Amino acid sequence: MQGQYGTNAIEFLVSTIVNLYVMVVLLRFLMQMFRVDFYNPISQFAVKVTTPLLKPIRRVIPGVAGIDVSTLLLAWLLLAAKMLLFKGINLEVMRLDGMGVYLQNMGVGVLLYFAVVDVLIQIIDIFFFVIIVQVILSWVNPNPHSPMHALLHSLSYPILKPFKKLLPPIAGVDITPLFALLSIQVLKMLIIPPLLGMV
Repeated sequence: MQGQYGTNAIEFLVSTIVNLYVMVVLLRFLMQMFRVDFYNPISQFAVKVTTPLLKPIRRVIPGVAGIDVSTLLLAWLLLAAKMLLFKGINLEVMRLDGMGVYLQNMGVGVLLYFAVVDVLIQIIDIFFFVIIVQVILSWVNPNPHSPMHALLHSLSYPILKPFKKLLPPIAGVDITPLFALLSIQVLKMLIIPPLLGMV
């Protein structure tokens, strides 16, 4: 029983560290996709933190049609390594988007597939949290010139734009973030469980 607690602690620690770093990697990917200001301090942080691991991959994997494939590949490699590590230490069940994945019953190919699904989960989660943080900042610090506001606006605007066309402000209150968040969650519920259940 004590060994199980130790394994769970390792899973928590490794998952937290890897997932946070992967979110920064994917944030860099999305910032490039949506052409966020490169000189934004947050952009600079993401670039400096991720460049050491990205540099060797970029020497081998070029971009394709303006898509930074090497950044996506790095995120996938990190998540795959995490899953393979958990399988190697005989962790029976890993949590993936709230669902239990039984690692010991799965081959390496299946785990690599689940790492792809995990990349998609993380991208969806980034959009969800970006909108939430933007809403909170608009209440507590509505400064449109702050670096954080500029970054959040660049990332969230492509998601919010269709809702803004359909839903004008009501009594001066913009309700589009609420509907965007609901839509993101519904989309996630429709996409992720079937992908996890395919294997």
